[in-house]
Amino acid sequence: MNGKKVNIPSYLVSVGEEVAIKEKMHQNAMVLEARNVAQSQNAVPWLEQEREQFKAKVVAMPKRDDVQTPRSTSSSSSNCTRSKFHKGAASASEPGGPG
Repeated sequence: MNGKKVNIPSYLVSVGEEVAIKEKMHQNAMVLEARNVAQSQNAVPWLEQEREQFKAKVVAMPKRDDVQTPRSTSSSSSNCTRSKFHKGAASASEPGGPG
């Protein structure tokens, strides 16, 4: 991050910050594989990439449309899980339920 090592997995990158991989990691098999996969993906408008130098700079905050997230096919599954673990929410058919 901006030329300094960061080992905090939850580090939040801000606009204007540069992310780079150490030079000794440029030949790492996993890094090269990830780079090859990334090259087959479309570039994102909020990230300025320098693939040959193994670095990128955040130039803007991503918009909601810029971020792809996996979507659940069933909206009722979260409601079921939520009520199942809610205190006192056992149903009659569950062990410990009423009746």
